[in-house]
Amino acid sequence: MMTMRRRTILAGLAWLAAPLLAIAQAFPSKPVRIVVPLEPGGAVDIAARRLAPKLQEALGQPIIVENRGGAAGQIGTQVVAKAAPDGYTILFTIGGAHVLSMLAYKNLPYHPVRDFTPITSVADTLLAISARVNFPAGNVREMIDYAKRNPGKVSYGHTGVGGVTHLAMEQIRALSGTELISVPFKGGGPLAQNLSGGQIDMSVQPLAPVMAQVKAGKVKVLGILGK
Repeated sequence: MMTMRRRTILAGLAWLAAPLLAIAQAFPSKPVRIVVPLEPGGAVDIAARRLAPKLQEALGQPIIVENRGGAAGQIGTQVVAKAAPDGYTILFTIGGAHVLSMLAYKNLPYHPVRDFTPITSVADTLLAISARVNFPAGNVREMIDYAKRNPGKVSYGHTGVGGVTHLAMEQIRALSGTELISVPFKGGGPLAQNLSGGQIDMSVQPLAPVMAQVKAGKVKVLGILGK
């Protein structure tokens, strides 16, 4: 029997029926809330909503997905940290970004490790550096060259300061010696809309939702980050 003694964090799509059946029979006796600390429409939100029906079928209780975006994921994460430690409020987030927040922020209103109990990893994903369709570069090398010729004029969007998408692009900026404008968004949905609309030049996002935009002719991929 597995007893949930602390707040729980769900990091992906592999938490399916078999592991759930091992939980004590008394759980769950009421609806379970999954908190996504980002705005609707991004990769994390999409994954959570695909998972919810499977969990509902396995657990026999309603699974409610709630988006609480803002402050680079801190608002939604704090909601879970302050919830009763009974397993009925679960955080669905990017594992790397969750832990890295300790390095990016000095005064978090929660401790990313001590205040949560990991459940499982759902999926690994590649990150895509994508750009508006009329951006004058077709790959990362050309993007760097263009940014060097236009210092402080090229912008990129990400889903929060100190998160994985932000740090990935900051590493490229530092290694290449370019001067880029960082534009944070509350989630992948608003980020994708602003990129396809041309309000920003580039973005760093999980590959899957980016490819849907590529097929629709709204953005283009400059490069892939990952294993």
